[in-house]
Amino acid sequence: MIRFFVDTSVLFAAIYSPTGGSARLITDAINREIELVISEDVASELRGAIGEVYPQLLPEVETLLQLTPFIYVTITQAQRDEAVQAVVDPDDAHIVAAAKISHARALITLDRKHLLDKPIVAEFVGMDVLTPGQAIALYRE
Repeated sequence: MIRFFVDTSVLFAAIYSPTGGSARLITDAINREIELVISEDVASELRGAIGEVYPQLLPEVETLLQLTPFIYVTITQAQRDEAVQAVVDPDDAHIVAAAKISHARALITLDRKHLLDKPIVAEFVGMDVLTPGQAIALYRE
């Protein structure tokens, strides 16, 4: 079974747009067609982001986190620090550090500014960095 690390942007999009590619990843994980990996930092960041913008959707966040059979990874401060040095943006260090240890096929994100199309990120995590649509195409082939 293929495994992907998903970042906060993907989970946010899955809640905000239940018919998009991000939501499809969640559905396929619930149906045990793929495995999704996150960290507790990602879950916490999702709660904060949704709470700031759409507090009425917080119950959906909790439902998503409870129903989706996520595999959780935990990073150390040293791993986070290593990511900061390699990737530059400290706000994304927890994402790339967790992706690196996730044993996933790819890091899935919608963050074009900091993660997608950044060869240094793909090199650091040792995997492809893809959009949800690209990930779906990869395992649906």
